[in-house]
Amino acid sequence: MAGAREELMERQRSDDKTLNGAMPTYRYDPTALRRLLAERGLSVSAVARRAGVERHMLYHHTRGRGRAGPWASSLAKLATALGVKPGAFFTNEEPP
Repeated sequence: MAGAREELMERQRSDDKTLNGAMPTYRYDPTALRRLLAERGLSVSAVARRAGVERHMLYHHTRGRGRAGPWASSLAKLATALGVKPGAFFTNEEPP
């Protein structure tokens, strides 16, 4: 029984390594938000009002000064306000 358990655990570790190697890592990209604002000719204040989020929070996240990016709930509101999917704010490219 112990041998079967060890074999199963080894197979899972192997699968985890394969998945980790194949899955890209996505991160919040503040340049995407700035680009979307510019493309639509909207100010930070206008989008903050539309999305119902704090202007200063949005400003800091357009500059990349937030700890890790906006909360998921804020991203959903911003995506709706800008007419995009939440994934539009992420990239799998390495930071500059």
